[in-house]
Amino acid sequence: MVSFNINLYTSEPLKKDKFPVVLLICWRGKKSETRRKRLGVSCTETEWDWENNCLKNNIWGYVKKNNQLREALEKAKRTYKEMDTWNYREWAKRFDNEEEALTFDTWADQLCQEYNDRGQAGTSDHYRDAKRALQNFLGREKIDFEEITERVLGELERYQIARGFKGKRNFVGLKVIIGAAVKRRIIPKEIMPFYCGYNPTGYSFAHLNKVKIPPKKNKSVWIKRLGNEVDKVLSYEPQTPSCERDMDLWKFSYYTMGTDLKDVALMQLSDVENGLWFYNREKTSEGGLGKPLIPEAVEIMEK
Repeated sequence: MVSFNINLYTSEPLKKDKFPVVLLICWRGKKSETRRKRLGVSCTETEWDWENNCLKNNIWGYVKKNNQLREALEKAKRTYKEMDTWNYREWAKRFDNEEEALTFDTWADQLCQEYNDRGQAGTSDHYRDAKRALQNFLGREKIDFEEITERVLGELERYQIARGFKGKRNFVGLKVIIGAAVKRRIIPKEIMPFYCGYNPTGYSFAHLNKVKIPPKKNKSVWIKRLGNEVDKVLSYEPQTPSCERDMDLWKFSYYTMGTDLKDVALMQLSDVENGLWFYNREKTSEGGLGKPLIPEAVEIMEK
């Protein structure tokens, strides 16, 4: 079910034309799964013996480094044999000899709590939003640090732009979260996927400042385009109670000059005084002098 191999991982280049040597773990459950763990050894493509999956014997220190790789492979297999059932997270925890292996999501939650405890709730929310953005993109809550590669970040960028926003704020948050993990030696600096002093070829989001995102369409623009068709909408006879309620909500918004439906949903009778509706816009938290309610709007409100 599970296989372990030593490989040179050329998809994540390091500086000086070198690539990390990784332990490749493959298994099949409901679908094929693959994970990689860096082993602290790197070399160029010409220094790697592709047939035997080790460093060539003309490389300085090759004996010590190859022994290190061989011991890691043997430990991986030995750890697997000691398990009753296969579970990657449990295997990784045993392999790393850690009491509790921190994942990206658990570390992000811990960091957010630290900012909350210091009274920096806004910063905490910023980093939590960044964590959730990555979780939503990958479609799961648990994320290992090794999974957050330059390729994944590039795909996240394209995913966000396709949905109408640059997401630079999310990338700032992700970089801070992972950078803090490196600084506290929770993870080795070699797996830092962002551009920085020790990863000059990492993912950079500086170019997002120049990316042009088409302006979002006004949600109420379709009301304006109705033109002479408005009378047809207002005179439409709903066929079901739920349709009638939906039409009433739309009409009320129309009769109050396109009020956002969220503000309509939060409306209370106590907000109305002398035919004027006083409320704070949920979107901007700005209040007004009172919105006049014409008889048609009052009739729907009372209904």
